[in-house]
Amino acid sequence: MAVSGERSNLLCAGLGRGNFIVYGLELKNQMHIFELAHAEEISQIVSLNKLQNKYFATRCVEGHVNLWSATNHPDRLFTLFNIDADEEALAHLQPPPPEPEVVVIPEKVIKYDDDGNEIEEEEEAEAEEEEDED
Repeated sequence: MAVSGERSNLLCAGLGRGNFIVYGLELKNQMHIFELAHAEEISQIVSLNKLQNKYFATRCVEGHVNLWSATNHPDRLFTLFNIDADEEALAHLQPPPPEPEVVVIPEKVIKYDDDGNEIEEEEEAEAEEEEDED
């Protein structure tokens, strides 16, 4: 990938696992080697023509993209992780899910009268009031 324009006249090429090299086209010299610019092989290097070739981007096989300034010694400006939106590839970068909130629901106590019939709560409250009066 060649980056040319007002600010730079560079050639960038991938070098194995995550590395790339920057050559100066005017002086035909090596400007810089970036080791481990990505964790995996670089699959694409593109100049950003719409931004007057002041920047270029590298992309690795995992889908992560780094944006670089197009100077003699490029600086990494930022990284876009997993541009392909592969959720499994980014699972280790996500925060852990929140702990579920434990809600204790009181158990309903069912009471029965002498005949074995279920006593409703209202009836029970009335019975307790009668006992209190006695």
